[in-house]
Amino acid sequence: MRKFVVSLLVLLLFVNSLNVFAKKTNSYNPTVVISIDGFAHHYLELYKPPNLLKLARNGVVSDGLIPVFPTKTFPNHLSIVTGNYPVNHGLVHNRFYNRELNQTYKLGIGKLNSKWVTSPTLWSIAEQNDIKTGIYFWPESEVATDKNRPTYSFPYKHNTPNITRLDQIVDWLKLPVEERPEILLGYVSTIDSVGHDFGTRSVELAESIKDFDKLLGHFLSRVDKELSFDVNIIIVSDHGMVDISQDQFSYFHLFDGIDTVQVINGQTQLYVYLNSGDDEDETLLKIHQNIRAKERKYIKLHKFDSFPKHWHFDRKTPVMPNLVVEVLPPYTFGNQRETGKATHGYSPELSSDLNAIFIATGPSFKTQQKIRSFENIHILPMILELYNIEISHKINGKKDVLYPILQ
Repeated sequence: MRKFVVSLLVLLLFVNSLNVFAKKTNSYNPTVVISIDGFAHHYLELYKPPNLLKLARNGVVSDGLIPVFPTKTFPNHLSIVTGNYPVNHGLVHNRFYNRELNQTYKLGIGKLNSKWVTSPTLWSIAEQNDIKTGIYFWPESEVATDKNRPTYSFPYKHNTPNITRLDQIVDWLKLPVEERPEILLGYVSTIDSVGHDFGTRSVELAESIKDFDKLLGHFLSRVDKELSFDVNIIIVSDHGMVDISQDQFSYFHLFDGIDTVQVINGQTQLYVYLNSGDDEDETLLKIHQNIRAKERKYIKLHKFDSFPKHWHFDRKTPVMPNLVVEVLPPYTFGNQRETGKATHGYSPELSSDLNAIFIATGPSFKTQQKIRSFENIHILPMILELYNIEISHKINGKKDVLYPILQ
C-alpha cells in the first residue's frame, strides 16, 4: 500500500510538471505592447516603480529607448508600429501641413483620410498575415482604410480609465482560441499629462507613476492567474520629458515683413512652408534678422538641404517643411499657460531626459538582460520576427538590432 501511495504521488508530481512545462511552451504566446506616454527612462531610477522594475530585472531592459525627431507623441508612436522614421510614415509632427491635401494635420485626423499615414502598421501587417490584433487606443489606430483593420479596437476617448484599458486586454486574451488576438496594443496618457502640468520632479507626477504601477501590478496578476498560457509583455514609451522655463518665446515677430509663408507652431519647432517660387535663402535671412538678441542663443534656423542628419528629414514629401525654426530647451514657442512646466519635442540628442523606456519579458525573451540604447524604429521588425513574418516593403528598422534579446 505504501509503495502504491508513493508511486501515485510521483505520478501526480510528474503530471503537474508536464502541465507547468506545457504552459511555458504553449504555441500560443501572444504579445502585448503597452505604451506609457511621456514616461522618461530616468523615471525608473528617480521614482523606482516596483512592478516596472521587477519586469526590468526579470526580462530585458534598455539603457534608454531613443525617440525619433521630433520627440512628439504621434510621430514616435507611428515609428514604433511602422519601423520607419516620420518622413516615411507621414506624421512628421503632432501638427504640420500637407500641401497635397491643403490641410493641417490634427491629432487623430487619419480616421478621416488614410493618406496621412503613408506606411503599413503593425496591425495591418499582422492582419494581412491572418494574425488577429486587438488595440485599446494607439495613435492613428483608427486610420481610415477598408483593408487589414484591427480585429478588435476602440475609438479613442481621453477620459477612459486606465484600468478599463488594461482589463480589456486581459478580456481579449480570455476569448475562445479561435477568436483570440495574438498581438495586442494598449496606451495610457496620464503620466504625460501630469508631467506637462506639474514638471518632472513634482509630487503629482510621483503619485501618477505610483498609481499606474499599481495598475500594472493588477494587470500582471490577472495575466498570471487567469490565463493558461504565457504572454510576451513589452512596455514602451514614446519619449521622455524635460522641465522648461517659465519665460517662453513668442514667434510672430520672427515673420515681420514675410507675408507669403505658412507657419505651423509645434511648440518646440516652427514648420515653415513656402509658396512655389519663394526663395528659401532670402526667407531664412529675413527670419534671422528678426531674431532678438536675447533669443539668438536658443533659436536655430534650418532649411531643407541643411537639416541635421539625425532628424532623417532627407526626402521631400507633401508634408516636409521648407524651413524649420528650432527652439532649444528650456524654451518653447508659446506661453507657460499653454506649455505647463515640462514638455518634449526637442531633438533627442539635446537631452537624455527625452529618452523613453523599453522593457520586454515573456517566453520569447531572454532573462535578466540589460542592453544599450537603441532607436524605436527597431521594435517593429523584432515583433514581426516573433511571428516569422517577412515584410515586402522597405523599412528603416533592422531586425538584427534586437534579435539577440530573443530566446
